[in-house]
Amino acid sequence: MTATEAVTPTVATTPTVEAAPAPAVSGVPLITTSVIENANLRAGPGTNFAIVGQATAGQEVQVAAVSEDGGWYLLGNGAWIANFLVAAPEAAVPVVNDEILRAVTGQAAPTGVVTPTVTVDANLRAGPGTEFDVIGGTVTGQAINIVGRNADGTWDFLLEGQDRIGYVRITTFGRDTRDELLQALNWLAVRNMRGLILDLRDNPGGLLQAARDVCDLFVSEGVIVTTRGRNGLVLREYRASGKAVWTDFPMAVLVNRHSASASEIVAACLQDHRRAVVVGERTLGKGTVQEVIDLEAGLGAMRLTTASYWRPSEMDIHRYNEAPESENWGVRPDEGFAVPVEKELAIRLDRQRMRRQGIQLPPAEGEPAAQDDQPVVDPQLAKAVEAIEQSLSKPDRAEKPHRG
Repeated sequence: MTATEAVTPTVATTPTVEAAPAPAVSGVPLITTSVIENANLRAGPGTNFAIVGQATAGQEVQVAAVSEDGGWYLLGNGAWIANFLVAAPEAAVPVVNDEILRAVTGQAAPTGVVTPTVTVDANLRAGPGTEFDVIGGTVTGQAINIVGRNADGTWDFLLEGQDRIGYVRITTFGRDTRDELLQALNWLAVRNMRGLILDLRDNPGGLLQAARDVCDLFVSEGVIVTTRGRNGLVLREYRASGKAVWTDFPMAVLVNRHSASASEIVAACLQDHRRAVVVGERTLGKGTVQEVIDLEAGLGAMRLTTASYWRPSEMDIHRYNEAPESENWGVRPDEGFAVPVEKELAIRLDRQRMRRQGIQLPPAEGEPAAQDDQPVVDPQLAKAVEAIEQSLSKPDRAEKPHRG
């Protein structure tokens, strides 16, 4: 499920644009920073845009602007990179506008998606129905060419080889996320879903309202999230509406070190209300609230950090100044469900996903990229299935009809 991507980058707290001498593209100042780890460069601000290149850890890049929702940086070469994959620029970065886009890319809007994209990981079947054999798979963000469409527009959200365990992957939180998720839940309810895995790995965030709406589907009462100022004073409290109906089946939420902002709000809420088991790795700890401030004389706008998000258990989600692991920040997996992934396995899983997306891996030093034809088992997903099965095996757990 995709939507407007990412929220809450960390930027300077004053609207100054002074910096060391910076290169410029067509009059647009560029701010030099560095890539934290190997990253894809995309044609637009979102994982639904085509990959147009790669950047390696330590590589310097020049930032021209930040997307309106704060999740993506526009680079001087016209490509976009997710904010959590680069070091925070030392100077304030202007919010992108038509003038900057035209100067950097020659056009007033990002392009690159010319075909529909898959909004969740899905099976490809030999015919229009789950009774047909699975002949392949697609992953979130993959561009597809549509030849025909089944009249009912149905997707398959059940994990293969598991007894009615649903699986939905959300890549960003946008305006349509709640409605798309609700469609998936209704599809699963008709098929007597026994449990649900919500995959928020590598989700950089999105709209606060979308995160609140997702929580409100599963949590029937209490606090979803609060915003607090630097002194810890509550500025605003967001509570469940009391209209949740998806409360009677076990859930697991998958997160990793790239899960940030809105995805951390959802994971923290479901964990604190004991609505879901959190599985995977500790999240990023990016939980700042920001405001867009218009500059004088039409010079643009700046995003300023004004507060932070706190979870229902009254702990700050944001990680300040590289706080140590011992401190409370981000979202930790539940006890017994931490599944760290070694770098080599993470690379293999990424390559497997890229191959399923039809992306040709670039050659290394003139040599073709190594091929790994053996399917790679996802240990975090396997642990999430285990969490669901454990919950279902409890004596007081009886299957109930699902509504919504």
